[in-house]
Amino acid sequence: MKTLSKKIALLSLLAAPFLANASDLNMHTLNCKGTHLYDNTTLKDVQSKCVLKEQKMDSDGRYRVRFTNDATSDTVTCYFGTAAEDSKLNSCKG
Repeated sequence: MKTLSKKIALLSLLAAPFLANASDLNMHTLNCKGTHLYDNTTLKDVQSKCVLKEQKMDSDGRYRVRFTNDATSDTVTCYFGTAAEDSKLNSCKG
């Protein structure tokens, strides 16, 4: 039984990076009102150019913004380091 548990644990560790990347977003198609969003995009840029659905501070201290990606019409969640307008985009998932 221990051998099976070890194999399952090892398999889980090997699969984790692939599962994490499954929710990654193609940043090349991420845009709002014709403006592409990149890692140097500020919170103010997103707030002024995107159709926002939700904004709030997460329990881990990151500022989360949900909005519609105009290129795909999908809802996207992006994270910023703080709620300051000049905070840079950290990551996004679709």
